Amino acid sequence: MFEVADDVVRQHQQNCYVDAVAIGSSRPGVKLSEAFGRLIEAYEKVGRAGEWKFHHQGGIAGYLPREVLANLRSDVHLREGNAVAWNPTIRGTKSEDTVLIGNEQNSILSFPEESTWPALEFEVNDGVVRRPAPLLIG
Repeated sequence: MFEVADDVVRQHQQNCYVDAVAIGSSRPGVKLSEAFGRLIEAYEKVGRAGEWKFHHQGGIAGYLPREVLANLRSDVHLREGNAVAWNPTIRGTKSEDTVLIGNEQNSILSFPEESTWPALEFEVNDGVVRRPAPLLIG
C-alpha cells in the first residue's frame, strides 16, 4: 500500500493556500501585478519565501496557455470574463487551475463547487476558495 508522508500532505496544503490566495485575489479591477504580489505574500506566509522564482506562476489565459504572464510589473487590470490560470509550485507539488473571473464570484473551471472530491477550503477576501485535497486511501 502506498503511504503519503505527512510533509508531502503539508506541502500540498501550503501550495493550495498560495493558489487560493491567487484565485481569490483575481477580481475585476485588480491589477494582475497586485494579484501576483498577494501570491508572493502567500508563499512567505507558509514559510516558502522565494519559491515563486523557480517556475512561472500563471497569468491571463486565452487562446494561448498564458496571454499575459503574471509578474510584479504586469500592468493589466483584470476584468469580469477574463480567464486566469494560476499554477503556484513548491518543488514537488503544484496546484493549477483555470478560473473565470465573475462579477460576484470567480468560477473554478475544473473543480466546481458541486464536486464530490475531498476539498481544502481557504478563506480569502471574504470568500471561500476550494482546492482539491489529496485522496488518501488507507
